[in-house]
Amino acid sequence: MTHIRLHGLLVAVLLSGAAWAKADEKPIDWRDVRSLAFEGQGWKDVKAPFDRLPGKAEGVVRPPVWSNSRNSAGLCARFVTDATEIHARWTLTSDRLDMPHMPATGVSGLDLYARDDQGHWRWVAVGQPEAAKNTKVLAQGLKAGSREYLVYLPLYNGVSTVEIGVPRGSKLDPAGPREEGRRRPIVFYGTSITHGGCASRPGMVHTAIVGRRLDVPVINLGFSGSGTMDPSMTDLLAELDAAVYVIDCLPNMAADDVASRTEPLVKTLRKARPDTPILLVEDRSYTDSTFLDAHRQRNETSRAALKAAYERLRAEGIANLHYLEGESQVGDDGEGTVDGSHPTDLGFMRMADVFTPALAPLVKVADAAAPAEKGAWLIGFADLEKRLGEPDLRVLDARPRAAYDKGHIPGAVWVDAKAVAATSTKPGALSDRAAWERWIAPLGIGPKTKVLIYDANRQLDAARFWWLLRYLGVERVGLIDGNFPVWAKDGRPVTTAIPKVEPVPFPVVLRPDVLATRDQVLAALGSKSSTIIDARSEGEYNGTVKFSQRSGHVPTACSLEWEKFVDENGRFLDEPSLRAKLATAGVKPDDPVITHCQGAAARRSTPSSSSASASKPATTTSAGPTGATPPTLPSQPNPRNDGRRIRVVSNHHDAVGTPGLMKMS
Repeated sequence: MTHIRLHGLLVAVLLSGAAWAKADEKPIDWRDVRSLAFEGQGWKDVKAPFDRLPGKAEGVVRPPVWSNSRNSAGLCARFVTDATEIHARWTLTSDRLDMPHMPATGVSGLDLYARDDQGHWRWVAVGQPEAAKNTKVLAQGLKAGSREYLVYLPLYNGVSTVEIGVPRGSKLDPAGPREEGRRRPIVFYGTSITHGGCASRPGMVHTAIVGRRLDVPVINLGFSGSGTMDPSMTDLLAELDAAVYVIDCLPNMAADDVASRTEPLVKTLRKARPDTPILLVEDRSYTDSTFLDAHRQRNETSRAALKAAYERLRAEGIANLHYLEGESQVGDDGEGTVDGSHPTDLGFMRMADVFTPALAPLVKVADAAAPAEKGAWLIGFADLEKRLGEPDLRVLDARPRAAYDKGHIPGAVWVDAKAVAATSTKPGALSDRAAWERWIAPLGIGPKTKVLIYDANRQLDAARFWWLLRYLGVERVGLIDGNFPVWAKDGRPVTTAIPKVEPVPFPVVLRPDVLATRDQVLAALGSKSSTIIDARSEGEYNGTVKFSQRSGHVPTACSLEWEKFVDENGRFLDEPSLRAKLATAGVKPDDPVITHCQGAAARRSTPSSSSASASKPATTTSAGPTGATPPTLPSQPNPRNDGRRIRVVSNHHDAVGTPGLMKMS
């Protein structure tokens, strides 16, 4: 009896403690995610709350398209809370939580991100589904303070309800409107890959990664097995006020369908949206195509059909039409997919690395034109002097350290050319994001920093860093029109004080669009829509002066010597003069540019000049470490300029387009 009483007393004590603990817990206040800053849904007149197509599309689009549109891929909500724990509850429309090649966290889970102190999105937690109805603590023990969060909904399942909860007394509000110029969405239309197969969680599909990197909303219209450029979908796409249309349907289409459907789709969109950029995307390479000829041939034939349609549309005068190649989207090591076709998280990250720089110049963010408001890349002395001391301005001094120590523009930070050379001359340097992030962090450059660079020469060193920072993903970088000796001679402020700069982690996003490969240069030789600029001297161009192993110039390249763009004071020609020179060479404002030179220095000012007078800035290729002439790259001794449009940029006559290193001299 004593034992029973003791046992009963123990149970009573435990129950009492549990009751007190329950009483101490704060109740959770819940909000429907649609009452927060809800994004990713292109239409409001939907049949169910989290559909991706309007109700009127049922019976109009093909049944598999409609069925897939009930999945919540790409839908997300931004909110602000000061809670130290965040809860979620969601009800799925299907009890199929996962797929054989895709985990439940990606198919049916939630994914939570937050902005850090620098404004970058960072992953926080994933909501792991266990049944059709789920209630989870997404995160607890969060650092105190109010911050913005982003929650993604499931990729391959539908939801009937989704709520976010915080302890009572905590703030839970919709995030504020996006900045002006960042409110229109990128609209992705495509296949199961665009849909999200096979990301491990909703935030890891490339469309979401691109949205976070560019900080713009995204509408995901990927439909598994059904991204086939259907006319019914084309009409729906045309209803959306997109920042950019991304058409990525080749994985679901044979070459004949690509040939017959691409042009009607583009023309329909262009008629409805005359000024909206359209990006046509080749299919990713099957990662088993090295061994399976059928997969290799499928890639080749569908790409050829898309490229031919693109060229026809361009020839017809369709403007603001762009093209993204597929060969390197998931990498070239065969490790980027789960089944040869659908990307893993690694593959999606690699895709984002390709898509982000292709889309960045097309998403016309309102403040991306800084620092000089007009002509983003160049600012004069008077304007710069007025802006010295602005908190979001970073001036970089590209002169030798001894010269910097003797006097520099107030607030200017010295950039170490030797350190850059040491980094850039390592094998694979241009693709080593981690190394570049270590280099750039001490410069204190954040996502909204306006960067201006100067040197003591004719923009040679400054333009080197201008190109490098653009390549690393710095959005707002420009040159100062004039060199430091002239600044000092004019009596403008000079100091020897070294500014204190707090390191800022900068997420490098490499921009292959400003770096032409050898294959791209070779392709430009026979393309009527591409022209190459040779920035060397006239003697080097015509072969009478030889500094490289082979004399002459690349066939079809036109001559625009870099020294004719910048005077001895480091000042560029005025805009009308620049336009006249480029027009003489056949450059049109809407066309991209390819330039090259003998070494890394002479090339630099020419693409800068091209950016000053053309709406699309130039890109550059990497120079080979040895300067050896690739035997397959032709050269000819006589000048030729047939007025063709200029497309890409390289930087070394002996190694045009050779994969390797950016030569820093």
